[in-house]
Amino acid sequence: MYQFENFEQLQDVDKEITTIEQTCSINLHMDDKQKRTPALKFICESHKMEIIIFNLDQTEFEQTNPFLCVECAQDLLTRGNKAVAHTISLKRADEKWNEYIKDQCEKRLQRQSIFYSAIGFITKLQEKYNQVLNKMIQSFDDQLKKYPKEYEQLIKLKDTRLWNQDKQTLHEIIKILGQTDQQQKQELIQNSEDSQFFDCQKKVLGELIKENLLLENSIQQLQNHHL
Repeated sequence: MYQFENFEQLQDVDKEITTIEQTCSINLHMDDKQKRTPALKFICESHKMEIIIFNLDQTEFEQTNPFLCVECAQDLLTRGNKAVAHTISLKRADEKWNEYIKDQCEKRLQRQSIFYSAIGFITKLQEKYNQVLNKMIQSFDDQLKKYPKEYEQLIKLKDTRLWNQDKQTLHEIIKILGQTDQQQKQELIQNSEDSQFFDCQKKVLGELIKENLLLENSIQQLQNHHL
């Protein structure tokens, strides 16, 4: 179910990418019949001519006009090759922009895929942890209830005084007091069973730790392969 949801999310992102690629193209004016040089909608403020070139120079970007017409380009040429090194035609800028958007969207998809995979691994381990730990808790509770039948009788006789008891109750108390060896044997058996029980539960935890290592390796592989 979780993987299906991730797939739907990735499909949504893919649709989003297609929409961006379709709409991100710079709005150019171009007459196919006349094969005119692509130009922007607005014109150069200085020369009142069509803008056909971008200036990508970042050195003084805020102060420098990035929109160039033919006359602006001529002005740059008079300054030398260094000044025109960062200029680019609108057609090439449009191609470069679409390439940039496509590259960024692909990287975004790849990053999302990595994170969704990691979340899937962790969710799967979390579910297994919950299942195993709940079962362990129930096992401990069941083991705790495996006390000798005589223990119920002892609970009933707790805080009693012998001189206040009837003959039958005193008979039971004397019987218990006289079974010291048997009680010790019973305690040894119970301790042995408890010890075996704890060893068994530690093995279960050990298997969970192995799952942790497997998860760590899986996430490391994701990191190594994609990042």
